[in-house]
Amino acid sequence: MEKSSLVKVHRFRIGQMAKTLWGIVQIVDIRRNGTYVCKAKHWNLADGTVATLYLAPEAFALKCLKP
Repeated sequence: MEKSSLVKVHRFRIGQMAKTLWGIVQIVDIRRNGTYVCKAKHWNLADGTVATLYLAPEAFALKCLKP
């Protein structure tokens, strides 16, 4: 097996904080298709609500954050 074919598998859990390309998020759901439903922790929308992001596993940094 070539190294280029290896993929890092994320093992995040619901409720866990994670670092993404768009900042820190809290994972609120993991869908069967592998999509992570997350709430942004450091920014809100114009109406004051928390942004919900629907992210693919590639959007996460390689290491999760310590609690």
